[in-house]
Amino acid sequence: MAVATAAEFPAKPVRLIVPAPPGGTLDLEARLLTNKLQELWRQPVLVENRAGIITVIGVMMFITIFYRKI
Repeated sequence: MAVATAAEFPAKPVRLIVPAPPGGTLDLEARLLTNKLQELWRQPVLVENRAGIITVIGVMMFITIFYRKI
């Protein structure tokens, strides 16, 4: 009987989309989080700031990327 194994997650660098400008509280929290995620996943985690129109740009970017993978 063969056992299926899941691919190691993540298999490539991860982008963390932050819907706020660099240097703010949300950006700082995201950067602290990425340090821990890089240790845990042993993959680069990149912070990508997408500020504007009260965070709509960052959220729309996330939705676009997410639905491309489905």
